[in-house]
Parts: sequence; structure tokens; C-alpha cells
Amino acid sequence: MVPAVLVTVLMTACTSPPPAAMPGSDRDAHGCIPSAGYQWDEAQQQCVRPWEKK
Repeated sequence: MVPAVLVTVLMTACTSPPPAAMPGSDRDAHGCIPSAGYQWDEAQQQCVRPWEKK
């Protein structure tokens, strides 16, 4: 007979949601990280944060 605690642990492990993505792991087509505020700047040909642009 399997202990109830073990059954509960196994059932929880099988039904728990997948881990969330690591912060900053999102990238757009240019490799910019939108969650960090970066956007592709066509004129500079690089990822920039608009509020840091001169």
C-alpha cells in the first residue's frame, strides 16, 4: 500500500504548472529584450531604451 502523503506529492508534481520563464529571457526578432524596456532603433541599428536616447 502506498502512503497517502506520497500519493499527494506525486499527484501534485504531475499537475503543477511548468516553471515560469527566466526574467529577461524574452527576445524579439532583433534580439532586444522588451521586458527590460529595449526596442529596436532602426537609425542606430541596435537595441535601445527610448528614455535613454540622446
